[in-house]
Amino acid sequence: MKPSAEGTRYKLILGQDPIETLWYPNRMRCFRVILFAVVVLASTLACSVATRLIFGNTPAPPARSEATLPAFPSPTATSQASDSCPAEISTILDAANNSTYQSSFPSVDTGDQSDIPMVIYTVSGNEITNPILEKVPRDLIKYQNDYKLQKQSWDLFVAIIPPDQRAVVHQYEIITDGQGGVLGAVEQSPFDPNTWMLEVDIADASDTKNLVFTMLHEFGHLLTLNPSQVPPDLKVFDNPADNDIYSQEVNACSTYFPGEGCSLANSYINVFFNRFWTNIYAEWQKIDDIQNDQKRENRLESFYRKYRDQFVDDYAVTNPSEDIAETWAYYILIPKPKGNSIADQKINFFYQYPELVQLRQQILTNLCAANP
Repeated sequence: MKPSAEGTRYKLILGQDPIETLWYPNRMRCFRVILFAVVVLASTLACSVATRLIFGNTPAPPARSEATLPAFPSPTATSQASDSCPAEISTILDAANNSTYQSSFPSVDTGDQSDIPMVIYTVSGNEITNPILEKVPRDLIKYQNDYKLQKQSWDLFVAIIPPDQRAVVHQYEIITDGQGGVLGAVEQSPFDPNTWMLEVDIADASDTKNLVFTMLHEFGHLLTLNPSQVPPDLKVFDNPADNDIYSQEVNACSTYFPGEGCSLANSYINVFFNRFWTNIYAEWQKIDDIQNDQKRENRLESFYRKYRDQFVDDYAVTNPSEDIAETWAYYILIPKPKGNSIADQKINFFYQYPELVQLRQQILTNLCAANP
């Protein structure tokens, strides 16, 4: 099952032309937008429209047999800092929800796209090489040429995420939609469904505290959607605009279908979906099927208020894939919850995997050393 609220926008580079790039709506793009002091849910759902225009309404998922989860009290507070470097992590959590901007980045008109592509790098281990420059408006050229800031953002990702965990990332891209909005994203590479791209908005890259949270979120997507968890569906990948093929693949999948393929039964995202989404998914699906964007976003905001104790924040309600990625970021940054709300259970979900407990410690150690 593919939640249609997830962003769908991929790029097809025409031949080997280093300049001309065509945005082609075919595969999953997962991103986290910047939240300002007053959270506006509509701004966090920017990708819902794109997918619906391509795929229409999302088919219902297969029936699940898991028992209904019991009701739990409100979640414990999730704003306290980890005991590794509490001051640093507290600053990161604060920045992720209260970003403000004072610089004079130019106004950006993205047209009918989510953002403007600027530079694509090839990833070689810890390094980025072979920059491909896109056509950009004249007032963005100096930002396109700001290699220092672009590399600083990449180096931050390298410093935080262990090498073996980011081996799937083969490209690094600089984008922009102006200040605010999308800060970062990941998506399958356009030529190889087994590799991924990391994207950073140059307009927001200097906000390193917020960028750290976003990179943790985006890594959550890489962790839960990589080929070892969700084998790419080549029919969908090779026929990005064919709704019939897509529906056939979804209907043939007995597990959660996040968009890239049919998740493995024991994958993180399928286990997460079965445990935490089966009892609210039908209700969420009816909201997601609403064609009017504003009405759908208003209903989703009400849905979040109704099930607030089940989500770490309002962005997590977007869909199951965003939920697990957002929860992963909080799992890294806050102490293990002692409560028993569903939101607490979602964070504690990752603690059942020894490899993820070890990975959390690695990332925290790296993060505290990086002191972004």
